[in-house]
Amino acid sequence: MKKDILKVFNNKDKRFYCNIVKVSASGMTRKMRFYIIKQNKLVDITDFIAETSNLKLDKDYNLIIRGCGMDMVFNTLYNLYLDFKINEPYQSKNFNYKLI
Repeated sequence: MKKDILKVFNNKDKRFYCNIVKVSASGMTRKMRFYIIKQNKLVDITDFIAETSNLKLDKDYNLIIRGCGMDMVFNTLYNLYLDFKINEPYQSKNFNYKLI
């Protein structure tokens, strides 16, 4: 799985897909799912991101992301870049995602 995700990071034509399942009433917590396309199929990588970035999953296996005042999808993926120790991900212009 890590190899597939690294291919997405290193190819500007590929992207991550994110489904924001729920936003709390206060706006401080979001529940999200992340996907990549592999062999023309949508592959759920939510559990991999949770494991790699030490994030928690709810009972429905959605990532629980806490915070506000910034793009939390960007923040989650940026931290994943840092976990993989990829240098300067934001400046490489390969940081590509789409909300679904």
